[in-house]
Amino acid sequence: AGPVSRGYREELEHWAWCIRNRSRENMPRCHPEVALSDAVIALTANKAAREGKRIEFKKEWFDIDSNQTPDDSEDELKRYGV
Repeated sequence: AGPVSRGYREELEHWAWCIRNRSRENMPRCHPEVALSDAVIALTANKAAREGKRIEFKKEWFDIDSNQTPDDSEDELKRYGV
């Protein structure tokens, strides 16, 4: 048995292993699209809890080529010219 893992530790360990064992075949388990989805869900859940209201998810938040975010940090990116 033992403690339950959410997989983040394993993903980081595998990423470090990929860096140490460089090869085209060695790809991280968590691709950018997966990481983005995890971040969007966590950020939106925190925002909903903080504001005490339901938030509708937008497709653009999950698009890796979009700058739109659940917390409107797109405005911050524009401010810094990103």
